[in-house]
Amino acid sequence: MWQSLKNNNSAYSYEDLPSNLLGVGIYIRFSQDLALGNITWHQAIKTALDEINCIEPENAPNFKYIPYIINEYYPKNYTYTPLLGNQLKQYHKQKFCERPLNEQQRTKQVHELFPR
Repeated sequence: MWQSLKNNNSAYSYEDLPSNLLGVGIYIRFSQDLALGNITWHQAIKTALDEINCIEPENAPNFKYIPYIINEYYPKNYTYTPLLGNQLKQYHKQKFCERPLNEQQRTKQVHELFPR
C-alpha cells in the first residue's frame, strides 16, 4: 500500500500481495525453529517454496510476457490470491499486448538474454 501512495508502478503487482502473505506464513510456520537455531532462513524459504512447487522463471506459464520494465502496463492483482496457470498467462498476454510495439520487441530481446 505504501508503494501505491508513492505512485510506484510495482504496487499491487500480480505477485505483490500473494508473496507478502507467503512471507507471513513462512514466519509463522518457522519462527520458533528459527529462534532456536534449528533452521536457517535459507532452509525455511527453500522448504516453503519447494512445498508450493515453485518453478524456474523460464518454465512459468507467463514467461514470454514478463516485462523487463515496470510501468502502467504491468499486471496488477489487488487480492491475496495468486494468479496461476492459464489465468496468469492470459492476463500477462493481455497486458503485454497493451504495451507499445517497441516495448514488446525489447521484452522479447531481453528474454533471449535470459540464461537457460
